Amino acid sequence: MSFSLKPLNGFLLATLVWLIMAAVAITTRPIFAVDETRYLAVAWEMWLRDDWLVPHLNGVPYHHKPPLLFWLINAGWKVFGVSELWARSVAPLFTVATLLVVTLTAKRLWPKSDLAGFWAPLMVLGFPLWAGAGSLTMFDTMLAFWAALGIFGLVLATDRHMVIGFLLYTLSIGLGILTKGPVVLVFLLPPALLVFVWRRERWDFNDWIIWYLACIFALLVGALMALSWALPAAKAGGEAFENALLWGQTAGRVVDSFAHKRSWWWYGAVLLPILLPWTAWFGFWRGLVAEGRRPDRGTRLLFIWIAVPLVFMTFISAKQVQYLLPLFPAVALLAARILSVYPARTLDAWLPAGLVGVLGIALIAVPFIAIDDLPAWVSQVSPLPGLTMVVLAVGMVIAARRSAANVPALLTAIAPVLFLSLHLGVLPYLAPLYAVDRTAAYVAEIQKTGANIAFLGKYHGQFQFTGRLRQPIETVRHEDLDGWLETNPDRLLVAVVKNPGAETLDATRHWTPFRSRYLTVWTADQAVKHRDALR
Repeated sequence: MSFSLKPLNGFLLATLVWLIMAAVAITTRPIFAVDETRYLAVAWEMWLRDDWLVPHLNGVPYHHKPPLLFWLINAGWKVFGVSELWARSVAPLFTVATLLVVTLTAKRLWPKSDLAGFWAPLMVLGFPLWAGAGSLTMFDTMLAFWAALGIFGLVLATDRHMVIGFLLYTLSIGLGILTKGPVVLVFLLPPALLVFVWRRERWDFNDWIIWYLACIFALLVGALMALSWALPAAKAGGEAFENALLWGQTAGRVVDSFAHKRSWWWYGAVLLPILLPWTAWFGFWRGLVAEGRRPDRGTRLLFIWIAVPLVFMTFISAKQVQYLLPLFPAVALLAARILSVYPARTLDAWLPAGLVGVLGIALIAVPFIAIDDLPAWVSQVSPLPGLTMVVLAVGMVIAARRSAANVPALLTAIAPVLFLSLHLGVLPYLAPLYAVDRTAAYVAEIQKTGANIAFLGKYHGQFQFTGRLRQPIETVRHEDLDGWLETNPDRLLVAVVKNPGAETLDATRHWTPFRSRYLTVWTADQAVKHRDALR
């Protein structure tokens, strides 16, 4: 009995694969500092304070991100109790929702093509960047879901399902803003405003009036949804929190970013690599040119979904590769459409297979590279990931030569296989260097005794959730350290130090490796004697 290439089967298969990937990630990978630990710290302090209005980090109002992720984590804790498993499952579950929306969108855009509906959700998982970022407790795959859901709502609305379509669009605007701020409009507004480019039917004047009035209504209601939290939170959080929340964050990232500032051309430089393996598939480019000559409604919509936000984002000051994730469902839909119209050829597998083979050989060779500055764990890495990728590359060539119909499955398998092999073959060696749980547990024990403890430098909440701390940690600037040590002889100090040497480590109360450095805990007397190590 052959496997039916129906949209529902594609969604179920993609969901099964993703749940396996997410489960492996959560069980093999520590909570990464500083981003994941920071966001879980905010959720933890929301739980401790039972304050769902103003998020806090280390006792200070936290304005950098809206609260939806923190609300969802706390809602689950209300039901299941506080657990790391639920907290780290929230963001990955949004990928499952995105897979469903992508499947429904493909079915709506190309109702006669089961093939497009089958492959679209699987092609989302074909992006290595999606696999990596989607398994982290972060905001970008959540934002990608709201973008995909809102655009699906627009598709429904153009198919004369105005009420349900604009209800989804409105919810996507409001909840998207509550996820990561107004940036969701970069993805949701262009398809709505440029509907005349991709609509299917001819509209009369009244249709246009109704459409754009509905867009304005959705924008206003979505904004009111977000403001119903933001305005009371700004008032309750104080003047500094209010200024940062209502203006500083969004304007700062757009005009002159205080973090992740990059040149306007940066996305152009990284776009092709982060869209692998589809950008290494000859058939994608062949089909893209053909579709560009005679695009249907769906293709025109996808061009707008991808191109307009990308152009706008090149001029936004803050740039990170994960900021492009809301475009990935559109690229997956486009690739699925191309595959359904222009069948794959045997030659399409050769370049991706070659890249996979080179990657595999590089992973095998890494432990044998004689470079003094490489971390010690590199020499201990298992050859399993590299061997797996080499076997996959050879298998891709053999399978593609037997039948070109195997090519889509082979390309889609690259990211999950790479993801799982790295997590099972590399993470066991790397994880201890990124885990802060030992130091967090030590800090928690210190706090339970009533002793005071401070952190040297900028503190991102690394220990709050991992150590289940119930009090904030004082922070000390490097330039203020000498004065602090003199006036606080009875306190302990947490510091990240580089190359301290065995003698210095022996002088600490506690130490553990952390990335290329060490997390250390000192008494004031110890810190004074080893002041140079803390610089």
